[in-house]
Amino acid sequence: MGEYDALPGLSQSLDIKFNPVEEKGPGHGCGHNLLGSAALGSALAIKKYLEESKKEGTIRFYGCPEEETLVGKVKMIKKGAFDGCDIALSWHPMNINTAMREAFLANNSIKFKFHGISAHAANRQNLVGQP
Repeated sequence: MGEYDALPGLSQSLDIKFNPVEEKGPGHGCGHNLLGSAALGSALAIKKYLEESKKEGTIRFYGCPEEETLVGKVKMIKKGAFDGCDIALSWHPMNINTAMREAFLANNSIKFKFHGISAHAANRQNLVGQP
């Protein structure tokens, strides 16, 4: 998923001082110019791997709006964008490589319910020939 902001008032020319391309126009914040291009590069790398390894799979690349407001993905889910999707990946640049488990003040939440039979590899019942 290539996230982008398009936040009001962040329009900026390539300059060291405030120099909007469009007065009060939208622009990216906190490295969002990197999010889309790096995510697209990752999707292309996975596509190339699937082709070269002759593995089956479908890669879909989404542009995801409103990352800073945390509602873009919710709107996409409600419109069915992820129907039939097994996994959706996203990332955000930080000063370290890690999976974060902390909440932020402006964070929203969403709850998912999964139905069916557990497929966890550690389930002893799934181990063939094991006591």
